[in-house]
Amino acid sequence: MLSELYLRTNKLDGSIPLSLKYCICMQSFSVSDNYLSGDIPNQTFGNLKELVVERNFFHGSIPSFLGSLMSLEILDPSNNNLSGVIPGELQNLSFLNTLNLSFNHLYGEVPIGSVFNNITEISLIGNKTLRKNLNIWTFCSSVDCNGDDFKAIVFEFMPHGSLDSLLHSSKELESGNFNLTLQLVLNIALDVANALDYLHHGHSSRDQISSSAIKGTIGYVPPDNMFGAGLSLHKFCQMAIPEGIIKIVDSRLLVPNTKEETRLMESNIRECLVSFARIGLACSAELPVQRMCIKDVIMELHAIKQ
Repeated sequence: MLSELYLRTNKLDGSIPLSLKYCICMQSFSVSDNYLSGDIPNQTFGNLKELVVERNFFHGSIPSFLGSLMSLEILDPSNNNLSGVIPGELQNLSFLNTLNLSFNHLYGEVPIGSVFNNITEISLIGNKTLRKNLNIWTFCSSVDCNGDDFKAIVFEFMPHGSLDSLLHSSKELESGNFNLTLQLVLNIALDVANALDYLHHGHSSRDQISSSAIKGTIGYVPPDNMFGAGLSLHKFCQMAIPEGIIKIVDSRLLVPNTKEETRLMESNIRECLVSFARIGLACSAELPVQRMCIKDVIMELHAIKQ
């Protein structure tokens, strides 16, 4: 009995034959990178574990019957012309660990059910109208710096303000609603570094199509349009450290919150700020090959935090 069918990277066109529904022992079906079109059939492969139809021309909606394929572990219809909402029935797939719905025309709510907490890889990017008030880009499942399970949904839009506005907005500073401290900034930097480490090294080959959509350089290039000719943010900071570190950092980082911080102000905090700035310089070098490895960044940030 036919249990696996791999027809990837051919020049197949037309639709998926309905007769394949009689292959009741089929467990793996992959037809990625072809020219197939039409709807994804409403009834196929009751015992399927892997359904990969990425990079074709399928249209219509994601069939709700997929939620009845209780053995399904991998579902990837990415890079097609699918539209409509994500079927709530997908929440029934308790064995599903990889879900890639990216680069389609999906919209509406994302059914975040209990099954989505078991998924190790999920991508929803490229669906511009998916959940109009909260656009979800991707989902990370890894381990944190303590070796504990770490799972996070990455959103494009934050209705109560972005991290950038909290860190740099004068309105937040004047309102007094946000108490920015060196400890908090270090924690934020560590979270960002861990996320970048995951994006650079944590994806499998299946996610390469998603990461390739992120245009730009692997690194952290600062904006220089605020400086005159011959001067950049990188050079400005480089000239200021270590002696002028107090002049270039956010003044909120210099305000101690406890008596212990007051005692350590003149030595440890200054040293931490210099080390922090040097990491920023190392991450924003002009050439990517000159930039600090993200894993080294994480180690250095932990050292500063200690």
